[in-house]
Amino acid sequence: SDRRGRNVPVRLALVGSCLVAAALAFATRPAALIPLMLLSAFTFSGFSTPGMALIADRAEHARIPESLAFGIMNTAWASGAMIGPSVGATLGHAFSDAVPYLLCAAMCAATYAAVARVRGRPGSVL
Repeated sequence: SDRRGRNVPVRLALVGSCLVAAALAFATRPAALIPLMLLSAFTFSGFSTPGMALIADRAEHARIPESLAFGIMNTAWASGAMIGPSVGATLGHAFSDAVPYLLCAAMCAATYAAVARVRGRPGSVL
């Protein structure tokens, strides 16, 4: 990401996450679920390092203390980790198990579109 910017790994992780989440929505057999779950560990964790680098870059650019920026990010992450499983289980119970995965795929696709639109703007670190 240092040679080509932070955008490439973020975009790859978004595409991979979108595809894996959509595939998980339709997988019903353990022979399909197990490799998809292992693959999801790589695709969803692909945001971590470039995401932290983006936070550091933007905090410095906006003259916000990095400790505050990382504190806000960790608060958002922890809130999502507490709320996400409950919301996903509620949606899965109310509709079907595919719905939370399809929503996740849709959110990854929407984020990809946002990242693609921001790229190249003046002042963008992507």
